[in-house]
Amino acid sequence: NEEMISEDSLEEYDDICSFPLGDMGIPPSDKDAVMAKKLRSLTFETASTNKIWHQFLPDIFRLSRHEVEDDDFRWHDYVKILLDFVTPRMKNSVQDLPVLHWDKVGNIMDLAFERYKYLQEIKRLGAPPKGVPAPRTIKVLVLGGSVTSGTNCGRDPAGAQHKGSEGKCRYASRFTDMLLKMLGTHRYRGVFDFKVQALGGMNSNIGIDIVEYGEGGPFDIVINTYSTNDMHIISMNEAMKKNTTLEESLLDVSQEFIRTVLDDSKRCKGHKLPLVLYYNDYMGNEQKGILEIDAYSRVMSTLTSYYGIGQLSYAHMMKHTIFGDTDEEIFSPSGWPERQIHPGRGFHTITPWLFLYYSIEMATTYC
Repeated sequence: NEEMISEDSLEEYDDICSFPLGDMGIPPSDKDAVMAKKLRSLTFETASTNKIWHQFLPDIFRLSRHEVEDDDFRWHDYVKILLDFVTPRMKNSVQDLPVLHWDKVGNIMDLAFERYKYLQEIKRLGAPPKGVPAPRTIKVLVLGGSVTSGTNCGRDPAGAQHKGSEGKCRYASRFTDMLLKMLGTHRYRGVFDFKVQALGGMNSNIGIDIVEYGEGGPFDIVINTYSTNDMHIISMNEAMKKNTTLEESLLDVSQEFIRTVLDDSKRCKGHKLPLVLYYNDYMGNEQKGILEIDAYSRVMSTLTSYYGIGQLSYAHMMKHTIFGDTDEEIFSPSGWPERQIHPGRGFHTITPWLFLYYSIEMATTYC
């Protein structure tokens, strides 16, 4: 790219890159000039999550049509409005990157790319290539409660409830469908293999037992989406029985969950420990005060910093919109101040975008 650089700027760059090797005990020589020439040839552009996102925004919109739940894309305008609304706010959802676990991120990216190349070869040939072993999928365990399972997801913007559609329109199904269309084939599965264990009333206490004694592992990624149920009345009662506050109880339980997942003594032979991610979707209305509602965010900020794990937060991205308008029902649970904790379709439409954006941010930062 030297044609794009003036001679004056090249001379200035040579001055900057003329390292004082002699000051470090290395005899002065032509090494300075050689090093400057090499650095000058390394012209590259740093990857930007926002740039990638905007570059592929039309594709993201197209992939947001749910194959099963919305085959004729009747939610076309609604999805477009939501995507336009959250795109400039998306960066606020990235709370913490897994800064102490980049080795896991790199390993997952390598495995995913090998699987992706294999699936592209299937598309090219029309069948699996002969004599080539299929690279394994990335196994993801998603743990959550009724919000994750899709309760109230069928409530559309007009307030109508479409019964029986929760399992189809929940964000886990939407994200799985989106990744399959992006990276895989319906016949040979995709790059990622999701196992969603979500049931109403479950919290991180139950998640600890699932991680320790559940089947289907070992997993490459474990995602804790218990935020709402960890602030639920069940968790509040558990804290009362221990004669402690909900915030202190949440700190203890969450720390035990993280340590259980990252317990090296329980690691399967030949497998690395999983990457741990937390998703915060809690916006009320179990507690009525902002400070009480924000307790989950404070606890997770402490733990993600200490253990270096990742966290993305719908609650943080949307809190300015939600807390500023108690009548708002597209992004948050309806019926304030009634005790409703399940957001509707808007939340489940937006969440897959947050996971996709976070994945891009994690990958570009690693690279």
